[in-house]
Amino acid sequence: MTGVIVKKDSVNLEYLAYVLLSEMSQDQFRNKTRGTTIKGIPRKDLKNILIPLPPLEEQKQIAHILSTVDKKIEIEQRKKQLLKELFKTMLHKLMRGEIRLKEVEV
Repeated sequence: MTGVIVKKDSVNLEYLAYVLLSEMSQDQFRNKTRGTTIKGIPRKDLKNILIPLPPLEEQKQIAHILSTVDKKIEIEQRKKQLLKELFKTMLHKLMRGEIRLKEVEV
């Protein structure tokens, strides 16, 4: 099967980035990689990599949803990191006797 070249205005670049970074695409790239020292994908193999391409509006919606999910993940990871830091700080203060459990409201 030969790849089809599409016009730039029929592809949402954010959607395309998500597709290319997806596990499905990464597997396709991994399977077509050639070379021992410097790995690459021959042009003929690159043309045969399939990329799902729904209508432009659907691409925009998919990209928007994935972007929103990524932002939420980042926020939750930051919260987790801050809570870990707070735990370490509180544990350190408890161990040094700077605060007592009676003083801490739960």
